[in-house]
Amino acid sequence: MSRVGNLDPDNDYGHWIASNLRFLRLTWGMTTAQVGEIIGVTASQVSNLEAARSQLQIEQAESLDLRWKTDGHLTRMVRQRDRPHDPDWWNQYVVYERQAERIESYNALVVPGLLQTEPYMRALFEVSVVVTDIDAAVRDRLARQESLRKKDPLELRFLIKESALLDPIGGKEVMREQLAYLLEVSRWPNVVLRVVSRDIGAHVGVDGSFQLLHGGKRVAAYIEAVGGGRLVVTPSKVAGYRRRYDTLMGEAQPRRVSEGLIRDAMEG
Repeated sequence: MSRVGNLDPDNDYGHWIASNLRFLRLTWGMTTAQVGEIIGVTASQVSNLEAARSQLQIEQAESLDLRWKTDGHLTRMVRQRDRPHDPDWWNQYVVYERQAERIESYNALVVPGLLQTEPYMRALFEVSVVVTDIDAAVRDRLARQESLRKKDPLELRFLIKESALLDPIGGKEVMREQLAYLLEVSRWPNVVLRVVSRDIGAHVGVDGSFQLLHGGKRVAAYIEAVGGGRLVVTPSKVAGYRRRYDTLMGEAQPRRVSEGLIRDAMEG
């Protein structure tokens, strides 16, 4: 449970809003009860808002901006928090990935970027509606893969939907090379790689691919989307993706069965 003293406003958007709320209340010399009267909640609920145990809503932010004459400051912060997509979130994601100590990834459509061979990623970039400079994109992705070869490499947990192993991205030879690389990586001591079989039918991963990035006390979720993605840092929302990942891990095949499914895909 978050407390005011444990907030991390530099790295969590919800904590940033909570810190601003407390700062403005104290600047105006108000009690939590007085703020509660402005936005129609109790003093304890205001305390929860300031500790990021609950989230400030847009109507509440508008009321406080009007009372404190802050020219829409809190309202803009809440709108930014609630935006479904921000083109800068990818740049933020790369920072989280670089600082991560453990990454847990579920991939529904393609092999995860950190495990892609160069021919495989080129084939994907060639049909991308977002990538304009394929060579630059390849260089960037290969540079990110260097984290796998550090002296103290990342802990990596990959769940891959079986269907992602069957599409011949780049042609049969490119895909066969890619699958062989997955088998190699699956034996690395810092890597857990499991296949989510098609036989399980409907499951909690049908909404799409996502990742959990653990770094120190911070955990973020990254959700992939067409043309972009979203970085989620609000603890309550990250916890939902944590539960989803744990459920998928329970439904994934054991290591030897997963390796057998990869071999079957290679032969196919």
